Amino acid sequence: MRTILVAFVALSLLMTSYVFTGCSEEGDNITVNVPNDQLQGLVLELVEGYLLAPNLDCQLRCIAQYQDFADQDWTSLMSWAVSDPTWADINAWGVLRPKRTGVGEVLAISPEGWFVRANFNVNSIEHLTITLENSVLLKGEESGTTLTARLSNGQSQVVSSWLPVSWSFTDPSVAHMTSDGAVHADKVGQTVVTASLTDVNSYPVALTVDSVTSMTTNLWTPAPYLPLDTLVFHCNATMVMSGTVDVSDRVTWVASDPAHLLHVGNGVFFATAAGAYTVNATLAGITSASEHADVWDVTALQLTPGSVTDTLNGGDTLRFIAMATVTDHPVQNLTNRAQWISTSPSVGVFISPGFFQAGQTGVTEVYAQVGFVTSSRITIYAQRTALFTETFEGYPLGTFTSNSLWQVSDGGSFTGITIVSPGAGGSAKSCMISDSNSSNSSYILTQSNVFGQVYSGSFEVDVRPPQTTSEAYIRIDIMGTGMNSAIFLEFYGGTIYCNSSSVGAYANNQWIHVRAEFDCSNDYYDLYIDGDHVRDNAYFYYTQSSIGYVRIASQGSSGYMYVDNVLIDEAPTGFMSAPRGNVVECK
Repeated sequence: MRTILVAFVALSLLMTSYVFTGCSEEGDNITVNVPNDQLQGLVLELVEGYLLAPNLDCQLRCIAQYQDFADQDWTSLMSWAVSDPTWADINAWGVLRPKRTGVGEVLAISPEGWFVRANFNVNSIEHLTITLENSVLLKGEESGTTLTARLSNGQSQVVSSWLPVSWSFTDPSVAHMTSDGAVHADKVGQTVVTASLTDVNSYPVALTVDSVTSMTTNLWTPAPYLPLDTLVFHCNATMVMSGTVDVSDRVTWVASDPAHLLHVGNGVFFATAAGAYTVNATLAGITSASEHADVWDVTALQLTPGSVTDTLNGGDTLRFIAMATVTDHPVQNLTNRAQWISTSPSVGVFISPGFFQAGQTGVTEVYAQVGFVTSSRITIYAQRTALFTETFEGYPLGTFTSNSLWQVSDGGSFTGITIVSPGAGGSAKSCMISDSNSSNSSYILTQSNVFGQVYSGSFEVDVRPPQTTSEAYIRIDIMGTGMNSAIFLEFYGGTIYCNSSSVGAYANNQWIHVRAEFDCSNDYYDLYIDGDHVRDNAYFYYTQSSIGYVRIASQGSSGYMYVDNVLIDEAPTGFMSAPRGNVVECK
């Protein structure tokens, strides 16, 4: 196999030019597989950092890739050639020197006759750009430099330090270029720096070498300072040529107690303990005057009020004040400096320092923390604002009639709306709705001055179907002011329907808790059945601008059902935008 390959290579070398279909653009190399069990192929590439530009030497590399072994550098083993001597020269070590722009082909051949060839695109350098890390230096300082070449193909490339770049200064006594590629400041003054590569010159860059006459250090963060606080210092230097300059990121910062006032960078310190500290800065042999910072030792934190006696409704706010006992200082009001915590954010949160706002029903504990000191916890009970509740506990047994809360209508047929005893299966008195007529309805209707016009809120009720599911047909409507339903629920034949769609089954002779949360501004509702979230962001049956009342009715079938614990609730501020899913049972 090797003899045949050598013959093929020899035949290739007799060709006057190398033309290959599918030759790639710059950066894509063609790998030719060779017949060897381990050697997979050869790759020809430009060593990173070199520029492919006329009159610049650039190093090529030939890499042998193996199946089970690490790649090897075969550069020194190869014989090198170019297809067009007018395009570039190449020496025995793979150093390519292009003569002009354009695409040319390079061929590398091993002693065994294995070869690889690839195209390289040479572009001209259009211009050079110098970037200084710092254009204002102090005597003795150095600034790193970056030289970027813009090529004729529109790309930019950083010029490596080993390329033959020439640097010049309009005043060489002010600064010079070191062997490491940094500008070194020698004396106070100004100079202009330029660079050239081949026959291309860079844009000029101004450099100022200055000296410091004095420095001041100031503490910028406001007092008082407490443990765990971050303290920020700034340092301004007065210079001969530049005037006042912020040198916070250039000075050496020193604290009187670095173990407890930690420097984390550029004048930023972190206080780990109380104490009296000083901080100063040094630059170019000049040290600033010390700046003092007293970090207070807080020994106790007391909240006012120290307890909450009233239950808060949703949206209510309660203000707390944090008074701190500070060593060697009067008692301090640190309300705005404290961290305020609510253990149950869904029940309520602090909307600003010391201002607690109640949300959903529940219990939370609140407290404040300053540094390492925590106040005692205060328990807050929050509930939503109920517009209307009905448990039927205060009604006598027997027929239920219209009153200030409910309007009873029989729909033109026999109606049975009765307060029944716990013997009916409930834990307390409940209301039984029955109807012997198969085509009409009887219902309970809330008056509009009870529900009013509510734009977001919730409705809850407990219902209990009878033992025979076929008898149960009750309908609950949450209705807008235009008499159209936003949400209607039906219980019939063992199935619960919402807006004509099935949402679950119910068991006979057991209480079921239903909760609907609604928001007219977004035209959606959420529905919960016994705590299960069965509808999420569902649209109203009819779009409503507000909710006016609720209706509970037997719906044109011979049967009956019990209802109890009716709750109509207007949502507090932010209620509908808060995370939903924590169902509140109202039994």
